[in-house]
Amino acid sequence: MAADDSLIPMVVSPALPPRLGVGAGRKQLSWEDYPLDYETAMHRNRARTDLKLDARGASMFSPVQAMLPSVQTSTYSPVPEAGLFPPVLFPPVLFPPVLFPPVLAHGLQVRRPSLPQLRRPPSRLLPKVSSLPHLRPEQSRLGTRAQRAGQRRSKLEAAAATYDISLERLKRTALLNVEACVRKPGSSVASEAAENLTIEVRRHRFFLPEKAADGLERIEGGKRKKVARREWKLDESIWGPRRQWISTGEFYDTPAAFEVRFDEVFGRALRSGLKRYIERLDGSEEGVVVAVRDALFAQDRRLFPCFDFYASRDGYDGVIGLNDFSQFVCDCNLPDPKSNHLRKADIDRLFIAVDTASKATADEESDGFNRAKALSSDEFVNAIVQLAAMKYVLPARDKDKGGSPTKGAGSTAGATGEVPSVASAIECLFDADLSQLDANAFLDANTFRRTHCYHEGTDSVLRQHEPSLRALFGALQIQRGPAKGLLNFDGWFKLMRRLDLIQVDLTERDVNLAFTWSRMVVPHPYGPGALRNQNISFEGFLEALCRIAAIKALPSDEQIAEAGHTDAGSYMAALRADSPSAHEALVLTQGRLWGGQPFQPVMRAVNHLLHIIMHTVTQSVAKGGKRSVSSLTDKDFKLFFKSEA
Repeated sequence: MAADDSLIPMVVSPALPPRLGVGAGRKQLSWEDYPLDYETAMHRNRARTDLKLDARGASMFSPVQAMLPSVQTSTYSPVPEAGLFPPVLFPPVLFPPVLFPPVLAHGLQVRRPSLPQLRRPPSRLLPKVSSLPHLRPEQSRLGTRAQRAGQRRSKLEAAAATYDISLERLKRTALLNVEACVRKPGSSVASEAAENLTIEVRRHRFFLPEKAADGLERIEGGKRKKVARREWKLDESIWGPRRQWISTGEFYDTPAAFEVRFDEVFGRALRSGLKRYIERLDGSEEGVVVAVRDALFAQDRRLFPCFDFYASRDGYDGVIGLNDFSQFVCDCNLPDPKSNHLRKADIDRLFIAVDTASKATADEESDGFNRAKALSSDEFVNAIVQLAAMKYVLPARDKDKGGSPTKGAGSTAGATGEVPSVASAIECLFDADLSQLDANAFLDANTFRRTHCYHEGTDSVLRQHEPSLRALFGALQIQRGPAKGLLNFDGWFKLMRRLDLIQVDLTERDVNLAFTWSRMVVPHPYGPGALRNQNISFEGFLEALCRIAAIKALPSDEQIAEAGHTDAGSYMAALRADSPSAHEALVLTQGRLWGGQPFQPVMRAVNHLLHIIMHTVTQSVAKGGKRSVSSLTDKDFKLFFKSEA
């Protein structure tokens, strides 16, 4: 065999006896022509466990050998007499791979023919093992003949080709890293990468994926019984305790929760002066306030997300400041210097009037949720109603100075010669003005949960890191008081800043929005319910991490494997230290904006993000020493935050 041929993976096929060889001038027999003898095949393969090495010493594993795991560590390996079974090498495409018992490739199930069907070869061809009965291979229930694998030959050949290509790629990458070690003898990163790739080459195996959706077949008493695959259930996942977070007992924000929350917020706004304002414009007849309520509730899925979006501009404390409110009205293009009611000064006076009116109510003042120079959710509802009136009702009244406000509800803003009602003005405000806002201001939190969080793959990744995640949450949560065991925004932002995750690809606004959108809708947001409205549980913390992973620039599995690393933590650390330009390119190309389509499946992004978090904490706590990420405890995380400069 030429030197170049030693680098080509070959399929080692069990040699036929001499009388059935494939020498020149003989008929080439197939396995269908010669019945497979189980013991002969097993002894032949057990006697040839060491395959050739390539020119650089890397092990060459053939597909057939990889499909025979029992051959690798057999306690019985008699060596036949020299020349009795000369080795025969066939390329994968020239001779079909044959499965030998005990064989169980991934996804394949094979049964050995019954003993009477096996034709015993002449005694001179059998290895002499009669004197060692205790070493005779056990008669397995698994076996096959070549014709049983005929229908899978095309799949096997394709998988073998894939094996060859991936092996060459691994070898080429390993050589590049070895050359890097030669160029940089003192580089620990290059040395570690070369070592990891060498291990990957040695562990490389032939693999044939097949579906197992119908479950495995177990042979018991001669009858096949199907073992059904256990169905993944959300209740039994890591998200299970979230059902008890709110009174509705659901994993999603439900329409019932939306309506209860709206009625409580709207009722509080009415008691703060909104009812008098509506009756002053539309009259005090029955049904006027109800019409405004219905018009607002029809926009509930845009009203409250819009409030949260602008309340998250500078952190999140459940209120909108003056600067945030001014930004909101500017984004809606509401200020009009030519208007008599929507000049910048008029909007500022509206902010102060609404904030002051709610504080004048005695029963609202004692609960502590109305903050000075800031609008809570009920005050924001009051401001929205008055903005609609200032934009569509008051100008119409100025044009119709001799008339009076239209009584009742049902007038339209576009009708000629009549003053629109407050309810119709609200509809126009949302349809014509708030529609100019960024679409991400109205994101539905349930969509991300359904698509990316409440998923079997994401649950599996989170379960793998659950001990460390619970220890991390325990170090961040509120330790005493009524909110004990919950995580507030300050603790969440402290984590992101300490991990140095806030960069070009992940802004402070993204961190704020991830926390805000990870809260469940609380039907009663005031009183005791305010603690759950402003803080998140462990499951909310997991959702916030998933939302960060969806927009953060993270490496893919292929990038990590090609660099010779085992996880994203070590990969990103090495990339930032050794190749700042490549790190910058990754950050600029693989990051996403808030609400954008993730660069890769979120379950893989979550896995990479968690490895980065654990790697950062481990390097800080262990001072560069090697520790398992699963060994991080609550004490380690407390030490990590305590060591912050």
